[in-house]
Amino acid sequence: MLQNSNIRQASFSTGVPGLQSYQTRDFSTPGNSNKGMGINWYQIDDTYLPTMGMELLAGRNFSKNIASDTFGLILNEAAVQAMGLQDPIGKYLVKNAGANDEQKVQVIGVVKNFHLESLHHNIKPLALQLLNDYVYKDYVAIRIAGGKLKTSLAFVEQQWKAFEPNVPITYSFLDEKLNQHFEAETQLSQILNLFTALALFIACMGLYGLVLFIIERRKKEIGIRKIIGASTADILLLLNKNFLKLTLLAFFIASPIAWYAMSHWLKNFAYHIELQWWVFALAGVAALGIAALTVSVQAARAAVANPVESLKTE
Repeated sequence: MLQNSNIRQASFSTGVPGLQSYQTRDFSTPGNSNKGMGINWYQIDDTYLPTMGMELLAGRNFSKNIASDTFGLILNEAAVQAMGLQDPIGKYLVKNAGANDEQKVQVIGVVKNFHLESLHHNIKPLALQLLNDYVYKDYVAIRIAGGKLKTSLAFVEQQWKAFEPNVPITYSFLDEKLNQHFEAETQLSQILNLFTALALFIACMGLYGLVLFIIERRKKEIGIRKIIGASTADILLLLNKNFLKLTLLAFFIASPIAWYAMSHWLKNFAYHIELQWWVFALAGVAALGIAALTVSVQAARAAVANPVESLKTE
């Protein structure tokens, strides 16, 4: 695959981010097998980290030219913290102490935390070990150059058929795989957007109808005010004042409820934004603007109308 210039990186592994579950292995410090810790674990080759764009914070990556790397281990920040390792590079750990596959491994690198699961969960400890040639390779991760997706996929499928003619290729994109964890939130967002737009439309239509009714009832009052010298701005202020007061009252009632509901919903995520006051202030300004615009359209017509028309029947 790497012979194709559109294929930037490719690697083998037994795990990739976005899976529903991962294998675990017990890790402990030498002499403390009774204090072992179950840690997410999978195996990678020496090109996995650059293919996935993962950042090494300390130590080095695996190298197929260093035989001892078979017993090497790369931990994420969460694993280092969970095991209480100080200056972890070079430290020895015991994998599956007391089991048939017990193995003494050495930490050679620390990778920056990355999300294996959705943002609902805290980043969990992870241990990465070098993939041996005799171990089954579950996944091929491929980084493709931008703008060349269709031709690159065709090339990948062609190469796959050359090696596995009787097995159909199954592939997915990493961003889509991670987005699957947020399907419920995506659907909820779409539903809320729809009902928000519907509620705004109904509210504006109701407000528009109410304005027409009130202007019709106060038509003579508006005419008299204009005759005694009221300006168009005075009429607009008169008609907008009560509506804007009600809008402000609704804002102060709705804001605490919205804050409570949003705060409660955000607690479902281990990683989330903090609600800022300006979000609610912006919503209040938008509500006032919509109400003022809806009222002012009809109020302006009444304010510029000839007052004689409204008083001629008197």
